[in-house]
Amino acid sequence: MSLHLLPIEVLSLILQEVDCPRDLFSLVGLSGPCFRAYESAPNLILSSVLRNAIAPTVLHHALAILNVPDAPGPDPQTEVLEGFIDRYLQAGSSFEFPADTAAMTALRRLHSRISYFVDDYSSRTMRALATKPDGQQGAGWDLSSSERARFQRAFFRYELYSLVFPVDHSVLRHSLFPADLQFARFLAHMEPWEVEEMSCVHHYFTSRIEGLIDRLEDQVVEAVLSAPGVRSSPSHPILAEPLILDSLGPSSQPTQLRDDSEPPGRSDKSERGGSPDDDDDDDYDDDSMVRFNSLDLLDLDLFSRGGRFRLPEIVSYLASLGSGFLHELLVADNDERKDIIRRNSPLSRDFLPEAVDQAPATGPRTVIPGDIANDDDPRRPSLGYYSFKRPDQDVYLEISHEGILNAPLRERAFVFWDAARVTQPMVRDSLREASQARTDEVNRILNRHERQSPEERLEGVKMPRAVMDTIMAEFGSTFDWVSQLPSP
Repeated sequence: MSLHLLPIEVLSLILQEVDCPRDLFSLVGLSGPCFRAYESAPNLILSSVLRNAIAPTVLHHALAILNVPDAPGPDPQTEVLEGFIDRYLQAGSSFEFPADTAAMTALRRLHSRISYFVDDYSSRTMRALATKPDGQQGAGWDLSSSERARFQRAFFRYELYSLVFPVDHSVLRHSLFPADLQFARFLAHMEPWEVEEMSCVHHYFTSRIEGLIDRLEDQVVEAVLSAPGVRSSPSHPILAEPLILDSLGPSSQPTQLRDDSEPPGRSDKSERGGSPDDDDDDDYDDDSMVRFNSLDLLDLDLFSRGGRFRLPEIVSYLASLGSGFLHELLVADNDERKDIIRRNSPLSRDFLPEAVDQAPATGPRTVIPGDIANDDDPRRPSLGYYSFKRPDQDVYLEISHEGILNAPLRERAFVFWDAARVTQPMVRDSLREASQARTDEVNRILNRHERQSPEERLEGVKMPRAVMDTIMAEFGSTFDWVSQLPSP
């Protein structure tokens, strides 16, 4: 029987069984009877769909996000947020499901944003785990209900963490709560595997942001080399060949900017001083020309030599601004994205990586439950976590510093998968390889310290002062430090 022939009451019941808000609004938009059924009880239907879409074991974390209090700061805000965190962590506590249209719309938008990231992260990790020779994913790669619940929980918890531990530029580490309090008030109340889920989300967010910054770096290099009057010294003839701007794709490095006699990465030339006196080419000296160096003194720290070493903290800061910020960053066009990054860099603060560093370095030896291979309850650690985490103790896995060794596993979302997926030979082999990756291999692939900054890529370049002024105006940080100072 056609849906169009069903009574409104029956259509309303059918709509309440949909498990995705996007599918609900597709039905409502394409079918007149479905639209009329939805209009008859929109809050009831949307409430049912949201309850279907968010796993029951995850709903508490999603509703907590809607209830994070706003308060004046800093002292009253600290007290209010500490009380809220205590309530959230209290066993048996709950938050009311929204009943009014505004709150329900906020929950729908939150779910939509988190679903976008869950789908993107899981599809990327599945490609990292295994693909067919033609590049198509193998059969059975849709997320199971328990896998989706784990992903949802991780993203909702990460979002909540960013809200209850907000930025505060009036204090030394730019966080309302320092790292030790973040660990003591929040992370210490969670098992290491639960924190690892959040660490995987942090890795995913920072990876996406790093890709966007790679593109921005290429834009800076392109802008410099395409500007009028730009030239290089005879000892650094990087402009000897015509610049092919079309070759500057995202995350690529122009071959004109690298000495073919040196391997990729940081060259010996990066150790040269940045002042004009360091250049022995007398015919290159020209007071009207300036070098593309000392960028950390010109609001171009993001693209400097030193900024390369601070970049992990800068990227972590951007990730700490939450899913709404990252979603805005991803959907923006190039100019909008550039301006968003400029307004929020180069900054750092105490956040999840620093808080995890406060955890005890040792713990009890890991004991794998005998029934874990037959138990995919998302309220328990997964087989992938037990089987492939590098330490043989139950400890919180580092994110920064030596934590880079955990990055290959986080790229493969090892903590989220059901036993049936983890035991597939190609998945198991990929995870085992990631867990056994050598330090030099991981650093070569993932450590950004090994890559040249735009300042290093453009070593030897000189330009008219007006061009440097234009580069600073177009790419320099616009963060307003003065407005962030506490009022007298």
